[in-house]
Amino acid sequence: IAFDIFRFKNHHNEVGSKIKKRLNEFHKYEEDHKDEFFAKREKYWLDCINDKIDESILFICGYKHVENFHNLLRESNIKAIILDFN
Repeated sequence: IAFDIFRFKNHHNEVGSKIKKRLNEFHKYEEDHKDEFFAKREKYWLDCINDKIDESILFICGYKHVENFHNLLRESNIKAIILDFN
């Protein structure tokens, strides 16, 4: 029984190491392509609210999107005010 537990622990550590490595690779890829991902996400947001542009909208997003999304709205001739950047 002790041998099986030892094998299980080693297998568990090996799987955990592989998952950690893949997550690190994904986060590096995501960071390297952040601008591309953000632009697609922000364009999607604009598409979602486009039919409500004449209404008052409170849009909440992460701080890393504030300036770019605000610029996208301006480029689309949509009036927008940033209430808080923090």
